[in-house]
Amino acid sequence: AFHALPPMIIKPKFIGSCMAEFDGASPLLLRLDEEGSVLAYLPYFHGLDDRMTIASLEGALAACEATSRPPPEDTSALSGRRQWVADLGMGWAGPRRWRRATWKLSGEHQLEPILAIQAAVESAAATIERTFNEAGVLGEDNKTFPRLQEKYNSVLVNRYLDGKAGIRWHADDERWYWCTPKSSGGGGGGADKGGKEGGDGSDVVIASVSLGAERWFELRRKPRNRPDERRRLRLRLRSGSLLLMAGATQTHWQHSLPADGTCGKVRYNLTYRRVLTPQEDPRLFDIQS
Repeated sequence: AFHALPPMIIKPKFIGSCMAEFDGASPLLLRLDEEGSVLAYLPYFHGLDDRMTIASLEGALAACEATSRPPPEDTSALSGRRQWVADLGMGWAGPRRWRRATWKLSGEHQLEPILAIQAAVESAAATIERTFNEAGVLGEDNKTFPRLQEKYNSVLVNRYLDGKAGIRWHADDERWYWCTPKSSGGGGGGADKGGKEGGDGSDVVIASVSLGAERWFELRRKPRNRPDERRRLRLRLRSGSLLLMAGATQTHWQHSLPADGTCGKVRYNLTYRRVLTPQEDPRLFDIQS
C-alpha cells in the first residue's frame, strides 16, 4: 500500500487567493507565502501501516494510563481530547501545559510505537528532499526553500474521541522551538516562556501524523488585519498521512482542527517537535515537573 514518492507530483504551489481546499488524496507541497512558510503533505508514506500502528499506539497509551497518575489539569472528560507527551531526548520537563495537562509516556513498551513512527517520519522527510534535489522540482528556489528534515526530541500525542473534539486557532510559535541560530538579534524572556538568545522562528519543522478518523485541518494567515492577509486553506487529513509544517509557518500562520458533527470515530495525532535542550539554554534546568 505504500509506494515510492512520484518525483514530479509534488510541485510548489503559491496560495494567493483568500480560500483554498485540498482533499488530502494526493501529495502536496504548498508554498504559503513569500516569507518562507511551507507545507508538505503525504497521504501515506513508507514504514507506516495505519491499522497496525493504531493498535500498537492504543496499547501503549492504555499502559501509560494504567501505570500513571492522571495529570492535575487533564480536561479530557469535558473536551474529548486527551494528550500524552514523550521525552525523546529533550532532557527537561517541558512547557507548563505539557507538565500539567498531559500523561507521560515512558519505558520501552510505551515508546516502541512512538519511536517507530518517528523513524518513518524522518525517513519520509529525507525522501522528499532527495526527490526535490534529484528531479529539480524546486528550480531556482532550491537555494532558499526551507528544510524539511529534523531530528525530533519530543512528541505530543492527541486523541480526539469524535468530531466534537477539536482544537482552536493557535500557532506553535513559542521560543523553545527556536532551535536554529540566526546571525543577529535574538529572543529574550524567561525560559518557561521560551527563550534563546540568537534563535528565531523562521526555521521550525513540525511533523504531524494522523491516524484513525479523517478530519479537516485549517490554516489562516496572521495577523489578518488587511484583506491580503486573510488567506485561508483547509486540508483533509487521511489516516496514515504525514504533514510537515516548515520554515516560517508558525510565525505567519495559525492552524486549527475544527469540530465536525459528522465524525463519530476516534482520531489520533502525533506531532513530533524539536525543542531546546538544557545544554542549549541552561535556564531549562530550573524547570521542574
